[in-house]
Amino acid sequence: MLVIPIEDKFSWRHLPWVTVLLILCNSLIHLYMEGRDQRLMVQAEQVYLDAQLQRKEWPLFLAYLKPKDAETWQELHELSPADAVSSGVLPLLWYDRDFTAHLETHWQQSPDALWQSSRESFQAALQRVSAFAYGLTPAEAKPWAWLSYQFLHGDWGHLLGNMLFLALFGFALERHLGAGLFIGLYLLCGVLAGLAHAQSDWTSAVPLVGASGAIAGLMGMYLGVYGLKRREFFYTVGFWFGSFRAPAVIMLPVWLGKELFGAYWSDDNVAYWAHAGGLVAGFVLTWALRRGWRKVDEQLTQSVEEAPAVVLPIPERLLDQLEALEYESAWPALQRVCQQEPNNVQAWQYALEVASALRQREAWLQQVVQVALAGQLNKAEQQTLLKLYLPSGQFGPLPAGLALGLSEVLLRLGSANRAAPLILTVLQAGTRHPKIVQQATRIEQALAGMVFEELRLQLQQARERVTKAAPTA
Repeated sequence: MLVIPIEDKFSWRHLPWVTVLLILCNSLIHLYMEGRDQRLMVQAEQVYLDAQLQRKEWPLFLAYLKPKDAETWQELHELSPADAVSSGVLPLLWYDRDFTAHLETHWQQSPDALWQSSRESFQAALQRVSAFAYGLTPAEAKPWAWLSYQFLHGDWGHLLGNMLFLALFGFALERHLGAGLFIGLYLLCGVLAGLAHAQSDWTSAVPLVGASGAIAGLMGMYLGVYGLKRREFFYTVGFWFGSFRAPAVIMLPVWLGKELFGAYWSDDNVAYWAHAGGLVAGFVLTWALRRGWRKVDEQLTQSVEEAPAVVLPIPERLLDQLEALEYESAWPALQRVCQQEPNNVQAWQYALEVASALRQREAWLQQVVQVALAGQLNKAEQQTLLKLYLPSGQFGPLPAGLALGLSEVLLRLGSANRAAPLILTVLQAGTRHPKIVQQATRIEQALAGMVFEELRLQLQQARERVTKAAPTA
């Protein structure tokens, strides 16, 4: 299952340079470390095999494993030391910290100076690999590892997946938070994600690498910034996919639940606790500081060609009522703000949420149309308002009067292709009002010569059927 926001747009005019630098830095580090680690890993393995340590340690590892993990022992107990080398399972004992401690106990009972010396040489060679040198190993976390692990990745697939999500959330958030605050919160979320991972097993000797904890923090920050504001999300579940619009904060239990499910029931190598910790950290940090960021920048959802709509402050008491979900008491005051300040996009967005909650969306849409037709907004502001209220361009059945007014606004904005389905739906319902027929003719003329010929013909046929069915005097 995948659910991601799709409404925010990239703008070269406001280049999110910190996000771009983070992507570049992660990519260059992985490019350098990949070749270096391959050489170091080969050297460490060669030290181990040259000393023939697998002959001594593999049987001892199986004896150690049997009472601790009978299921894994059952899968491995028939393998000889040579089989363990050829099948690639030797890293199981290399990365098992408890087994390393078990070796120390064994040597106390059966001293073997050469074995110990060879093992120390192997451990020293292994510690030079970037995952061990700079990754976050809970059992022996180095001070710098809390930051450095965020810039290391296991392979190119791991890197590309993380960088895609970094771009998706970083481009929107950096413009809203500012470069300094954005990078500070990003790194802090990465540290807190590492803590969440470490607390699940402080004795683990397996290093954690990857930016996914910090990126999960960005996801939480996104929800904290937008809160109850409705955003467009794309989803995939198996072979099903689509989009929906909902308050951003609704996604917190969805994303967090997915990570907790993986932490408790998945049997893979994904650091679910790091994801969950980063997500919660990002949301809590942003929500705690949110009073300074109440006005979400609506330019994040505009194209670069559009002039920004004016966003005026909303009374503090009204905001408190909205955050407390006291919609009925907030509704009259919110209506007044929209009427007095028609270009206040934030007020209209809150009004959409409240009208939907109070089941007055259709009636309130009529107010939107009236404001747009009254000439109180310029073209860019009208486009912003309609994108807010009609983001997908898909309309359900509307009363004839509302469909007529909305289609007129869309015609003025040069969107005859969006106006046509409104009037087509009304005509197909058998409405014979002369203004509807007249509007259909205007839309047909606007569509002539455009790429929407099929839509124009459908509208023409529906208009002609209604005209012929009308009684003659």
